[in-house]
Amino acid sequence: MDDRAEWERYADRLLDAVVPYATPGFAQFRLPGRTGRSGERSDGLEGFARTFMLAAFRIAGAGGDAPGLIERYAAGLASGTDPASRYAWPEITDIKQQMVEAAAIAIALHESRPWLWDRLEPAVQSRVLSWLEGFTGKRTPANNWVLFRAVTEQFVLSAGGRASADEIEADLEHVDNLYVGDGWYTDGPGQNFDYYIGWAMHLYPLLWTRIAAAGIPVAVPVFLRHRRGAGVPGTVADLPVRVRGAAVARRAVRRDAPDARADPPAGVPGAEELRGPWRARFAWTADARLVRRVPAGDAAVLRSRIAVLGEQGVHGPAAARRSPSLDRPGRTIAW
Repeated sequence: MDDRAEWERYADRLLDAVVPYATPGFAQFRLPGRTGRSGERSDGLEGFARTFMLAAFRIAGAGGDAPGLIERYAAGLASGTDPASRYAWPEITDIKQQMVEAAAIAIALHESRPWLWDRLEPAVQSRVLSWLEGFTGKRTPANNWVLFRAVTEQFVLSAGGRASADEIEADLEHVDNLYVGDGWYTDGPGQNFDYYIGWAMHLYPLLWTRIAAAGIPVAVPVFLRHRRGAGVPGTVADLPVRVRGAAVARRAVRRDAPDARADPPAGVPGAEELRGPWRARFAWTADARLVRRVPAGDAAVLRSRIAVLGEQGVHGPAAARRSPSLDRPGRTIAW
């Protein structure tokens, strides 16, 4: 996967593969496999939200020329927020998975705004905002989840909805206070060093700046300064112990990054700090190639074209300890 066209074809294959598992109206994508602990409705919402992120980057990267995607996810937004729909999304409540998915939807709506959000019927826009507004005032864990609230509420404000600027400011300040140096955050109070540092703690503040345009001149240098010396979480050498949850963002096709081998354009704020992540697209390519491998004899996976839950085959929940070579106190984490 050495050129943009191949990445686009890969994104299209991933998005096409989930269509057979969509509920009527595309509000949910209920992928095969065991039901998560949050329940079938939450799993279906997650299927919509995570694929919507990829679809949004694909739509934006093509300048809106993405046949079928805009209509598919516009229909899902309408159905998912329709209280009369059998497949309406569960409301956002304290410390529930819907919070994570709300942020994914907010990011996707922002990234595809000119082609999708701006063209939705006003009644659908109102329902979507009402659902996202449910995040305001809700309790989250004191970890990377506060970024989900900040991102969601920032989109709501940008779209004319009701949200709390004070909550956004407090959430970003909390994340800043979790920074411990050399590119590392602790994922909540204590010594919680895990892969969400790269997936959420570094990435989501930058996604927030893309929504909060007025905050970019101040926020971007602050967060990019934290990246200095961090390297890129997840190089080719540590692929076997990587977490798959961030695959959508790692595979996102961005129109402003046409060449994986190129350095960031001159003049980009924090360009020096971005050189490592820019070149890390080579590692992401290796990651994608690894995920695409289908274990011999796994006919069900071949038929469904759905990526397996595991590097070398279906893999259930497990616990693992961070490598002591990372030079940070290890702890047991589950994924």
